[in-house]
Formats: sequence, structure tokens, C-alpha cells
Amino acid sequence: MPKLVEVDEDELAALRRVTNVVSTVMKHPKAAVLTEQALKLVNPEAKTPHLDAEIARTAPVDDVRKEFNDYKKEQADKEAKREQDAKIAALNASVEEGYGRLRRAGWTDAGIEGVKKTMEERGIIDVDIAAAYYEKQHPPQAPLTPGGSGAWNFMEMPDSTDADLKKLVETKGESVALVDKMAFDALNEVRGQSRR
Repeated sequence: MPKLVEVDEDELAALRRVTNVVSTVMKHPKAAVLTEQALKLVNPEAKTPHLDAEIARTAPVDDVRKEFNDYKKEQADKEAKREQDAKIAALNASVEEGYGRLRRAGWTDAGIEGVKKTMEERGIIDVDIAAAYYEKQHPPQAPLTPGGSGAWNFMEMPDSTDADLKKLVETKGESVALVDKMAFDALNEVRGQSRR
């Protein structure tokens, strides 16, 4: 026989209201599933027939949905990689074209290597900007200009400012040290006029 418990009228009315609300909620299919989801959160061992039936019903659709979302993500990733590879290829082509312009402008391999190093150190991706910066940091030597009017006159004595030529004339070209010095100076003058 069930045990009798004393309950006052207010408590009984409250219990009846809760029972009516729960029975009304459990009659609605979606509300019953949501109620059982809430129950499962607080008591994982609770029996939830409506929730279990809903999971069994939607599992195949959820699997297809997951596969489709995975496929969409994979396609988006492939497209992003393809775009990134295209941008990198275009950037590399632009850089190589810039190096070609420098070679056509008379830059040496050492000068181009200096530009490459500047690009890496400074994070510059434009060859022309890097070359301008490199050229500003490493200006070419000022070309040496001859002291005369441009014509060589062997009969006329050079100015007193050109002591090496004067000594060469005096020694009749037989001073090996002086000839070596003048040849070295001439080479430096020619090298100073060329680009890097």
C-alpha cells in the first residue's frame, strides 16, 4: 500500500501545475526532444525515448550534412591554395623580370646580389625600389675626368699638376715603378666609371 504523506493545498496546487506543464510539453514532439536534451545534460543516465528516436531519425542526414560540409571546406581550401600559388608565381615572375631589367641596364651579378640581399633584409618585394635603395646606400664612384682638353699632345709638356706624366717624360718611360703606378691608376679610373 502506498505511503500517505500530508501536503497542504498550496503545495498540492503547485505540484499539479508542474505536472500539467510537463505533460503539455511532452505532448509536443519538438518540445519533448528539447526537454529530454535538458534532462540528459543534468542526468546523463536518464531515459530519453523522444531524444533517442530523434537522433536515430536525423543521424543519416547529419552524416550527409557533415560529409557535404567537409567537401565544401576541402574545395574552399584548394581554391585558396590555388589563388595563393598563383599570386606567389606572379610575384616571382615580377621579381625575375626586375632582375632582368637590372641586367639590361648594366648591373653586374655582384650588384644584383646586393639588391637581392637588400630585398631579403628589408622585406622589399619590388626590385626597382630595392635597387634604388641599394644604389642610394652604395653610390657609384665618381668618374675621373682627364685634366686636359680631351686631345693628347705629346709634344707639349703637361701642366705641373700632373707630376706622374712629367716624371714619365723625364725618365723616357723607363721607370717601371712609375709605369706600374700609372697603369694601376688608369685601371682604377676605368673601373670607377663602370656600374656595380
